[in-house]
Amino acid sequence: MTQHEFESLKKQFINADVDTKIVLYTNSDDLTSDQYKDLLRNYPIEELPKLEDALNALE
Repeated sequence: MTQHEFESLKKQFINADVDTKIVLYTNSDDLTSDQYKDLLRNYPIEELPKLEDALNALE
């Protein structure tokens, strides 16, 4: 994913509701670990269990 594509995804992520953030996070395959971390900085910490559940369901 190019930096421009990531910035577009990040903007969409920031403006999304929690359920959409989860979909974007779990369905974005071409991100670097730093890009995943960058998205997490914009995820509400109190909702982390929902994201963890979604990630565990992928395994």
